[in-house]
Amino acid sequence: MNGLGEFIREQRGGRSLREFALLCGVSHTYIDILEKGYNFRSGKKPIVSTEVLKKIAAGIGVDYLYLAALAEQHEFLPVCTEADDMVSIPVLGTVPAGVPVEAIEDTQGWELISKELARRGTYFALIVRGSSMEPRIMPGDTVIVRQQPDVENGDVAVVMVGNEEATVKRVRKYCDGISLLPNNPAFAPTFFPYREGEESPVRIIGKVVELRGQV
Repeated sequence: MNGLGEFIREQRGGRSLREFALLCGVSHTYIDILEKGYNFRSGKKPIVSTEVLKKIAAGIGVDYLYLAALAEQHEFLPVCTEADDMVSIPVLGTVPAGVPVEAIEDTQGWELISKELARRGTYFALIVRGSSMEPRIMPGDTVIVRQQPDVENGDVAVVMVGNEEATVKRVRKYCDGISLLPNNPAFAPTFFPYREGEESPVRIIGKVVELRGQV
């Protein structure tokens, strides 16, 4: 039984997901995930943070602690607590460490980083799937990413290949092209040559600055 999801569905009533999401200040996709109690993209129960629960509680006029109790009772991931020296960043979705798929998905939860780190740039979190970055980065791990258009040789980055695909890889730049390198020796590096008069198909989204493995 999905107590939190059932409660949200009851409170939404006849309103559409988009109308209810706008009321709460949360994406309609995430409201749908919470109602179902299952994230079909990651195959896991949804991440429920303090910030999201407070937004929903304010939107429907209930006590935040009541929603927190519902979330914990039905075995959602633990509710995060925010200290004065921490800030929330969005978990934007999943990124493969293997075959690239659709790049950035709707916000699926929140991670906490220090305010000191947050002052150094704009950050987001992504969930890795696929095995090409094993054993250092495992499927289901969360990476903290600082948005930036370039990285140093050897940095691990989130990159887009073409217009709609993203992947986590180690970046190696050469005078005639750029390579995306896996950690797993079972996967081959991919080289993208520079072509005169054409933009590189590889666009760097940001640098991976922290790895948070699964518990």
